[in-house]
Amino acid sequence: MKKNILDPLEKQNTDKELFISEREAFYNCLTKEQQLLVFCEVVSRLANAELTEGKTYRGVLYETFGFDYDSYQKAQWSGFLDLHEKIDKKPHINIIDFAIRLLNLYGVNATSKEIEKVINKLDQ
Repeated sequence: MKKNILDPLEKQNTDKELFISEREAFYNCLTKEQQLLVFCEVVSRLANAELTEGKTYRGVLYETFGFDYDSYQKAQWSGFLDLHEKIDKKPHINIIDFAIRLLNLYGVNATSKEIEKVINKLDQ
């Protein structure tokens, strides 16, 4: 019998559907208090790993939660990769510092007070 090239994709879809079904069934068998405890613990760990430690996707899965390699796909199926990529981990720079740096690139020197005056005029 000839193998269909789509067989691995069909198996993956079946695995995904089974996993999501098992995940939902497990969560729904918990009491509301247990669901809240699980939710709060996961959010606490995610917030620390993502916002404080700036971990990678794999770092969160393997280090923070202690999962092994099969967690990668399951977490992705659950939306974690999308969430992880939406979290901005770059340090933010204030507008005045940005303006000073930008102007310096073009050889224009300005003080923060001068920039503030310009910003205030723009706000009027």
